[in-house]
Amino acid sequence: MSKTNVGKRDVVVAGIGHRFCQAQNHNEEILKVFRQIAERYNVVEVATCCALGADLAIAECAISLGYPICAILPMERQLYLQEILLDATQNGKTATSDLRRVENVLNRAHRTIVATHPTHPYLGATQKLVEVADVLVALWDGVQTPLEQDGKPINQGGTYHGIFMALNKGLQLGTSLFVVKVARN
Repeated sequence: MSKTNVGKRDVVVAGIGHRFCQAQNHNEEILKVFRQIAERYNVVEVATCCALGADLAIAECAISLGYPICAILPMERQLYLQEILLDATQNGKTATSDLRRVENVLNRAHRTIVATHPTHPYLGATQKLVEVADVLVALWDGVQTPLEQDGKPINQGGTYHGIFMALNKGLQLGTSLFVVKVARN
């Protein structure tokens, strides 16, 4: 569990990022960001979708530091686990061991919230993450990907939109919004 530090404001840190990136290669950067956050704030919870890639890396780093996890899922847990496996398979990724890691993080979450969206599966969860976040950590490639093209969904509701929502909420780069640059694979 996190330790309460007198004089520091309690915050919820939300983590978002790309599903298909070498997120584990950025664990040291994620841990460095968490240390920067802990210098200013008392982290009481880390909220994430726990999806493959960035979300999972952020959650595992948070757990390694003793922070409680809140899983904010875009659909009910069993359906979500099936969706993760299907998504990975459709995108040519092997997910069996990664799926076990997701299940492990979900099992360790002290609470779970389901936040759905009618057309963009992950946008509801992203919106909820930004809503609960006092601080946001994002693993992002820097590309502003639209949600739709020609009126059809082409993005599940991702990282760029979460960063945009966080900026609109008033989070500030380097203080309450931290972006770790990653490459998608």
